[in-house]
Amino acid sequence: MGALAVTCGIDRYLGALVTHDFRITPTGKFYYARASREEIWDASALLFGELGWGAPTAMLSGLAVGSAVTPIHETVTRWFRWLEESLDAANPGRNYSLSGLLEHHRVYVRCAASIASFLLAARATKRLRLSAADVLDETIAYQDKRVGEFPGNSAITVCETLQQQLHLVQCHCAALLRRLLRLGVQRTTLLCKCLAAASIGKDVPLIVDINRLHRPQDISTNELHSWWPADFALEPNWPRHFWQSALREHGLPSSLIDRWVRHTLAGCDPYANTSNTTVVAANARINAAVEVTLRELGIHALAGLSQKSGGRLS
Repeated sequence: MGALAVTCGIDRYLGALVTHDFRITPTGKFYYARASREEIWDASALLFGELGWGAPTAMLSGLAVGSAVTPIHETVTRWFRWLEESLDAANPGRNYSLSGLLEHHRVYVRCAASIASFLLAARATKRLRLSAADVLDETIAYQDKRVGEFPGNSAITVCETLQQQLHLVQCHCAALLRRLLRLGVQRTTLLCKCLAAASIGKDVPLIVDINRLHRPQDISTNELHSWWPADFALEPNWPRHFWQSALREHGLPSSLIDRWVRHTLAGCDPYANTSNTTVVAANARINAAVEVTLRELGIHALAGLSQKSGGRLS
C-alpha cells in the first residue's frame, strides 16, 4: 500500500503514516518529523480517491503527529536574536586588549558554530568538523554519524547563507591574527599558525575555540547546547527536528529532505544512478527552500572582527 501512495504523488512520510507501511521512508524520519492533521487528511483524501473509496471521514481538530520537541519559528528567531546580542555585547572596541580579543573570539565562534550546525542540520557531536579548505564550496564532505551502505563522509549541499558564514569566519581569523600580532603575540605560536592557515584556506579546522592556555581547541555542538539559554528549551538535535517539518511546509518532498539530513533507506541511495533526480537539481531545490525559510526567520550570516557584513557573496 505504501508503494501505491508514493505512485499517487503522496509524500513518502505522509504516505507511511496513512498506510502504516513504514518501509517507504527512513526510520529516523519518525523520530524527527511532524505532520499536521490537515496534511494527513489531505493525503488520505488523495489515496482514497485513487482507490475509489470516496472521501475520508470528517477531520477532527487536534495536535500534530510526530516530534514533540520541534521548535516553532518564533523560538528559532529569538534564538538567533540572542546570538546577535551576545556578539554585540562582546565587541572588543577600538582600544582592544588581548583578553578582550580572545573573549570576543570565543563568543563569535560559538555564534558561527551555532549557525553552521543549524544550517547543516547537524547531530549533537563532540566535534564540529568543518575545514577552512571548504570555504565557498557548494558541496562539502561532512560526517556526524556513520550512515549508509558505505559509512563515511556524506556529501551535503551548502546554502548561500552558510557559504557566507564560513567565509566571514575565515575573514575573522585573518583580522584576529593581525590584531594579535599588533599586541606582540609571536607569529610562531600555535594559535597564530592556526589562524594563518585558516585565513588562507588550508585544510585545517575552520571554527575553533581558544582555551585558557591560548591554544586552539575543537568546538562541539554539545557544548553549544549548554551555552544557549535554557529557556529556549532546545533539544540537542533540534535543527534536525525543525528542518524535517519546515522544509516540507515549503513543498520539499521527504526524499530530498532525507538527502539533506543524511537519512538513508536501503535500495534508495540518493546519489546512485537510479535516483529520479540529479544532484544539481536536488541541491538547487533544497537550497532554495532553506533560504526562503531563513528569510522568514530573519536569520543571516554574522561577521566577526572583519569589516565584511553578511551580505551576498560576489
